[in-house]
Amino acid sequence: ARAPAIPDGLVKTRIHGEYGLSQVLVAKGDITILGFGGDPHRPLEDRRAKGTPLEDLAKMLRSFDQAAWAGVLRFAETDPVAVDELLPPALAWRDLARAAFMGEYRTAIDGCPSWPADSAAMDDLLLGFQLRLLFLELEQEATARPAWLRVPLHGILELFADRGA
Repeated sequence: ARAPAIPDGLVKTRIHGEYGLSQVLVAKGDITILGFGGDPHRPLEDRRAKGTPLEDLAKMLRSFDQAAWAGVLRFAETDPVAVDELLPPALAWRDLARAAFMGEYRTAIDGCPSWPADSAAMDDLLLGFQLRLLFLELEQEATARPAWLRVPLHGILELFADRGA
């Protein structure tokens, strides 16, 4: 239930807290990130707490996955057999979007005192934040949309497969 421990020496900073595709507005070649106030249902102290940008990064990576699945599952409401046909290209889009985002993010944040210099430490922290989000998502889907349980379950299996587990 807790986020991974931030290594000693890594500077904590204010983070968005709800960073994802739904918080990014693109218009006329400009990008605006919305919702820096955080979830208004959470206490102000929690919304102002400092953390690591890896928390926001994990949420954005989950957001790409959710966007890919949402399109497929909504289409499958009228054509259930379409999932097998549509999921591979949707996940290929997700992988390309994640890779492009991660590449630019790493370039932009390189050398920042709130970013781990050790790439193995960064990967471990990111994995921990993603797993935490996936298990929270699993709980939410079980309660609200059981038909979508496959989204976080697939994400968990992918993370472990990527780690050779």
